Amino acid sequence: EVTLGAAWREYDAATQATLEAAWAGGVTAVEVTLRGTVYVVQVTGDMVQQQKDDPSRWRAVRRV
Repeated sequence: EVTLGAAWREYDAATQATLEAAWAGGVTAVEVTLRGTVYVVQVTGDMVQQQKDDPSRWRAVRRV
């Protein structure tokens, strides 16, 4: 899930599957494209989603 505004929102099924596979495989970060924007999602440690071209723009993520 990712924070959008003040609420947690689920990723779409394909993105969720990509993130789960990365987490299960021990990968620390994975690139995903959402709504035409490329993000780097840290699936361990800080657990954040950052815009690839502007890492200062980030959102918290969590695994549920």
